[in-house]
Amino acid sequence: MTVMPEDMGIEQAGLVDSGNRIPSEVPRFTPETQAYLGQHFRPPTLARKIDGLTTAGFKDPVASIEKHPPLASYDIKRVVDDLTTAGFKDPVASIEKHPPLASYDIKRVKRRLRLIQRLNRQFNLDYDPIGVIEAFPQYLGYSKDRLFFFLRIASFYSLPEPVYRGLTYLNPFLVFRELLRGTDNLKQVRANIRKLTREGKADGVEEIKATLPEIENILKTYSYSDSLNDLLIRLSKNLQRQSSKNQQRSTR
Repeated sequence: MTVMPEDMGIEQAGLVDSGNRIPSEVPRFTPETQAYLGQHFRPPTLARKIDGLTTAGFKDPVASIEKHPPLASYDIKRVVDDLTTAGFKDPVASIEKHPPLASYDIKRVKRRLRLIQRLNRQFNLDYDPIGVIEAFPQYLGYSKDRLFFFLRIASFYSLPEPVYRGLTYLNPFLVFRELLRGTDNLKQVRANIRKLTREGKADGVEEIKATLPEIENILKTYSYSDSLNDLLIRLSKNLQRQSSKNQQRSTR
């Protein structure tokens, strides 16, 4: 379906065809997304891409494209078929939660699934990797150190999978701060972090980054068990590597 353009912005974005018509969904996009789409698609092509997402099962293709405009460029049928073959039960829902998932190379996805399965065995856990990823698709892009961080906690506290899933959404530096403070109820860890303001979260992350180099000396002042001390030291090393890699990326 096409409509007549109502403002010059859409026309300038290049989304008006020779008949002065635009795909009916275009006015719902922000001007920035309209500009991106206008650079990459002719109006009939964009209309077909949106129809293709609808046919694939996307509830609101416009909202998904708005989150990640390159989504309109992908062969969505191939992407959905590849993820289904990899074991995803509802790949469309996973992409709707995290549209960049559609851009991942399927070989990389399968390698990461094998890694998560191997780590599950290493930590004596019986989690469903696909289930964890479908609940929070960003998990698929976590670094090895971030995976180790959360799986170490899960193994130490013998977390049920639903609790583990809720933990992985959280900032690991803030999770570490709660554990360092002696909070051993993981549901309480989550509740404490959720109560923080944006500024409070930022301050908490910086506090822990400053603490990490001295963590072994700090733990000597606490009366934690040897096993908890060992966990916190291992977690701190995971965080230090994450922080170092993030700094290296930011200076490139």
